[in-house]
Amino acid sequence: MSKVSYASSVGNLMYVMLCTRLDIAQAVKVVGIKMCNPRHEQWRTVKWILRYLKESLDVALCYEGTNVHLHEYVDSNLWVM
Repeated sequence: MSKVSYASSVGNLMYVMLCTRLDIAQAVKVVGIKMCNPRHEQWRTVKWILRYLKESLDVALCYEGTNVHLHEYVDSNLWVM
């Protein structure tokens, strides 16, 4: 924990999440909330996410066919002011 900053670790997870692994979005959100004052439990969660990524390298979404239409749905409860 002392060699790597918490913010750097969460930033790296966010990059991985946005580019390739949307399945970790909720977990990254949880560890990102405590960015200002991380505790030992948040570090354990970051390490858990990293282990999950390491163990699931062969997991992927495969789209087959010539006419693939992707639709995105978001379930959020955010108020924009």
